[in-house]
Amino acid sequence: MMKKIKILLTKIRQHWIAIVFAFIIGFLAMLPVLRSINNLGFSSFKGVYPILIDDEEHYLARTKDIVDGHSKLGNAYLAEHKNDPYMAPPLSEWLLAQAAIFFHLPVATLFFYLDFILPFCGLILFYFLLYGIIKQKRIVAIFVFLFFILFLREANRPIIQQLVFLPFFLGVWAVWKTYITANKKSYSYSSLVSIFFGILLYISPYFWTTLVVLYFLTLGAVFLTQRDIKFIFKSGAIFISGALLFSLPYLVNLSWATTNIFFAESSIRMGMLSTHWPACYFNVSFAFFALLLLFGTRKIITKERFIFALVCLSTIVIINWQNVITGKYLLFSSHYFPPTIILIFISLVIIIASARDSKINGLALSKNTKRIVIVGSLALIALIANLQFGGTKLALTVSANEERMAELQSLSVIFDWFNQNTAEDSVIYFLGDDPYAYSALYPIYTHNNIYSGGCDVCFLLSNEELLDRAIRHNIFNDAFTEQFIRENRFGPLVLYYISVYQNKQVRNKIISVLTKENKKIGDIYPPEYIDWVIGKYREVKKEDVKTALKKYQLDYIILNTKIDISGEMVEKIEKYDFILPLIKLGDVIVYQVL
Repeated sequence: MMKKIKILLTKIRQHWIAIVFAFIIGFLAMLPVLRSINNLGFSSFKGVYPILIDDEEHYLARTKDIVDGHSKLGNAYLAEHKNDPYMAPPLSEWLLAQAAIFFHLPVATLFFYLDFILPFCGLILFYFLLYGIIKQKRIVAIFVFLFFILFLREANRPIIQQLVFLPFFLGVWAVWKTYITANKKSYSYSSLVSIFFGILLYISPYFWTTLVVLYFLTLGAVFLTQRDIKFIFKSGAIFISGALLFSLPYLVNLSWATTNIFFAESSIRMGMLSTHWPACYFNVSFAFFALLLLFGTRKIITKERFIFALVCLSTIVIINWQNVITGKYLLFSSHYFPPTIILIFISLVIIIASARDSKINGLALSKNTKRIVIVGSLALIALIANLQFGGTKLALTVSANEERMAELQSLSVIFDWFNQNTAEDSVIYFLGDDPYAYSALYPIYTHNNIYSGGCDVCFLLSNEELLDRAIRHNIFNDAFTEQFIRENRFGPLVLYYISVYQNKQVRNKIISVLTKENKKIGDIYPPEYIDWVIGKYREVKKEDVKTALKKYQLDYIILNTKIDISGEMVEKIEKYDFILPLIKLGDVIVYQVL
């Protein structure tokens, strides 16, 4: 035991700089929340954390739903759809839910701790991945620290990308080991690749697709360099067998989901585009730039490193332009940006480390060539940094002010009341868009569901029901009119039409370059979409209030009197005999719906 401890301490001393950098990144990832709590005063903090990054509340709600016993994760917000097939695999949320249960931690508190733990572990794994390729501690440490600084916002974003980095780094490491041990006929690393693929399959399509392409291109490289067909087939068979085994639950759920008549429109709503037009030009241009640098140093890079870097850069082109062949693309190209830059950094580490060596394989770069390669590599990093500057700056400076934090802490009394006095999975209807009635927080801190809102568009559900719920959620809102709908492009397909519009812009740019013609592509939203929304609005307006509200499960209404200063809303809803006032908690009145 003591011998193992000594070995561990020796390893720590040898790689102390990576551990120091990991602590720094972990602290920086926690800093926005710590700063927000400090703005309020730690003694006044009551456990309600600020939402400081996009989609954070969505992942928190999904994890809390599993803690509440809904392991299928059919819908984290709507009570009627708890047992539906999932659209986004729930492995990450399931694992984190088990951790929350085991340590008796509220989900939000667990995620706060993970802001340090996961970036810390991610940096360590990336460090040892690169160190395994290039045995130069200083260069590797600088590169991994730079990567996490540039992607600090992503490292602070729950699950994707905060958690997904870990199995992806391990998967890339297993692919590298598969390649360099091919001549030894080692098949264990192909098994590991299948395991990490299986984990990524249930977290993010952008990372598992990247790993699969990287793996099979690596096998292709083994075939071209060693002509070992037996190794290729056996390794591929091991990977495919393992991948199929891990994919079975996913495929069963997918087959179940596809039988649902709303699967197609749910996929479209989540951003599944049908297009053969290439996009992602920044991503691909970075790969081609790095490719030039790679070929500029090819004579002094070892064969294994050169080919692996070439495989990494080829993977970037394929994952970003696969839709040219498949015709399918999921949401925005920015989602492939993190795995793209990880592969870019692997290639640049190989290039720069090789260029710095005076001689490799008995050859050396001329001073001018070495200077060009290093300056070119730094220029590429500068371009990436320029794109990431806004996100990094936001991650370093964002916080909730004292007033906002005080408002959030006042919600703890309401959360406690709902947890102690209402049935699990009862449904809350919110009046007023304000911190006291911020519906997305209730599924995180209570065992209740909401009538409409949150990120309900990300689950298996019809567009019509989503729209219907949203309209009924505005029954008491006098400002919600046909004019409002037209001016604000109200409805559940906004994200989809933005994706389609951006793809049309790309198509138009390509055509304009080829033909010198710049065609107009029209409005983001087609007129028939707005007409459809208004048609549904008119249908709901014809119904009486009770019928309109109770089309879906509804148990409680929350009204913030701070918003309803004149008392008009109180008077409006209390005239209905099926809505009874229960309790006033600060500025919030809770009503029961009979």
